[in-house]
Amino acid sequence: MTNVTPLESTPFEQRLQVDLRVRNPNDFDLQVTGLDFRLELNGKRLARGLGNKEFTVPRLSDTVVPVETSTSTLDVMRQVLGLRKTQELAYRISGVLYLKDGRLPFDNTGVLVENDVLPSLLSP
Repeated sequence: MTNVTPLESTPFEQRLQVDLRVRNPNDFDLQVTGLDFRLELNGKRLARGLGNKEFTVPRLSDTVVPVETSTSTLDVMRQVLGLRKTQELAYRISGVLYLKDGRLPFDNTGVLVENDVLPSLLSP
């Protein structure tokens, strides 16, 4: 994941664009026909995304793919209200890449903000 951008929203639904970096360590191109993923923040579901845009990830390379997702306002509020000043912001993104010749599951985790950085971000 390289970026998350807020899009239009309604009182009940938030739309986000999630930019995913897809890496191909193989010695052959990956012909991707679609993807399905789930994005979690600190162990709680934030959004789910589906995409049917076809793209190719060249051999020994990577590609950034933008995917629009949706989440409920309730899920966003749970995330905001659950933040503590001493907590890091950890993410997990998991799902499936649909390939021309099958499926490729993926699961990646990381930290967006370290423990000692969050207090300065939340202070006025």
